[in-house]
Amino acid sequence: MSSANRSSSWRVELLEEAGARVSGTLHPFASHVADSLRDHPYRPHLPHPRSYWSYATVRAELSGLPTNPPGGEHVVDVLTLPPREAADYLEVHDPLHADVVRLALAMGLI
Repeated sequence: MSSANRSSSWRVELLEEAGARVSGTLHPFASHVADSLRDHPYRPHLPHPRSYWSYATVRAELSGLPTNPPGGEHVVDVLTLPPREAADYLEVHDPLHADVVRLALAMGLI
């Protein structure tokens, strides 16, 4: 995938899933490899059993509701919180991503 396509892809995802438009520069800061224990992919188009995750910060502005395209994930709510509160909220639901938010905080990125 070309650099332009990758840039367009994450911008579209942010708009579709959060109703947010990018207003800054992407700053990658961490990544990891994930090996799934499932016998099939979470979604047919996702890599399986190995996938690669990358984390970045970017300034974005909420511009409307998530667009929820046909066949996409159905987002019912977008919750905006200050970073520390977001990490605490995620700790209950998604400890891995709570740690990613805390890492970005510790690195002074957010």
